[in-house]
Amino acid sequence: MSINVHREVPVGVTTINGHWESATTSKLNGLLRHIIVKANSDGTIFDFYMQDTNQVVIFRREDIDGELNEQVAIPVHDKYSLYIDNATADETFTVYLGVQES
Repeated sequence: MSINVHREVPVGVTTINGHWESATTSKLNGLLRHIIVKANSDGTIFDFYMQDTNQVVIFRREDIDGELNEQVAIPVHDKYSLYIDNATADETFTVYLGVQES
């Protein structure tokens, strides 16, 4: 069995009034292995969550200080909405999702 790593990197992630929502990811199929969400400035506090098409939150972290960098093992099989909320500054964020496809 071969393993491909899919990188989902949304562009233009800028919060407005402390909030950002992507349209959706592309269709993901496999295991979500790595989530990185980084604020442009040190000290920016924010929440990040990810939900499926049924509005079920599959991942949530709150009160992140500057950068979320977490390895996970979450099965994914659809398109997902990504949210940054309650950001203490309106700025650009870097979002990276690493998916191990089977």
